[in-house]
Amino acid sequence: MHGQNVRILTRLFAELGIEHDPQDRRRINTLADLDPQTMQMVAELMRKAYSAGQASGSVGGSS
Repeated sequence: MHGQNVRILTRLFAELGIEHDPQDRRRINTLADLDPQTMQMVAELMRKAYSAGQASGSVGGSS
């Protein structure tokens, strides 16, 4: 389960064109402990948030 969830998140980052650093890898490993259904919900929320940010022009921008 953990390995599958790591793959889901790693692929999601790649799909969205987001490079991840060592701190992100630690976060991915923490999230990877979730059950698969919860992990899928988290991934979908991340996709939606990223898409919303792109639509508003705020993805990758500085605050």
